[in-house]
Amino acid sequence: MSLLLAKHLMSVLPNDFRKLVAFSDSRQAAAKLANGIESGQWDSLLQYFILDEIRHRSVGFVEEIKKEILDCVKEDKEEEIDRLLEKNIQIKDELLSFLSDAELVINRPSRATSDAKSNVEIILNYKSGYVRLDSFLHPVSQDKLDVPIIWQRMLELGVNPAGSGVDVKYLQSRNGQSFGWVDLIDFDKALLANNLTEEKRIS
Repeated sequence: MSLLLAKHLMSVLPNDFRKLVAFSDSRQAAAKLANGIESGQWDSLLQYFILDEIRHRSVGFVEEIKKEILDCVKEDKEEEIDRLLEKNIQIKDELLSFLSDAELVINRPSRATSDAKSNVEIILNYKSGYVRLDSFLHPVSQDKLDVPIIWQRMLELGVNPAGSGVDVKYLQSRNGQSFGWVDLIDFDKALLANNLTEEKRIS
């Protein structure tokens, strides 16, 4: 009941002053309330970001630009690529990541990773009005520091993309050394940290 009441109160508070203090005379109830609110917030954020990405991508905005970039790579139009990147500064990081994949697949196919080939294949087969969920809901690549767009948006808010549970906040390596999820992230760039061991990458 306390959790339901707290969620309802949070939803009706004004956006510019959304703060709530809740009390309980039971440690167990207090712990359950705190965990429930945090878990509920994470679920709501995930749902919002997924729906927002679907809405955004259904008009073909990102995919159409990527298709233009792919054509420019094929025709070696460097100036046009620079113009597209500067014109779409809000999604520049995503476009640069795709540009790197496209250049490998087109110019050095023998060096292209399976991820790069898959990303280019998605754009080649793109149809306006359709949204492929795996274009933004996918695991972290083992070959890059980039993280999926949903991760980026959560990291911008300081939220753990892996979830709200204690089991994903603190991890332990094979040699018994503990580390937190924040040790895996470069928050200034919203990327994976550059000095991660293989073990930390797959954790």
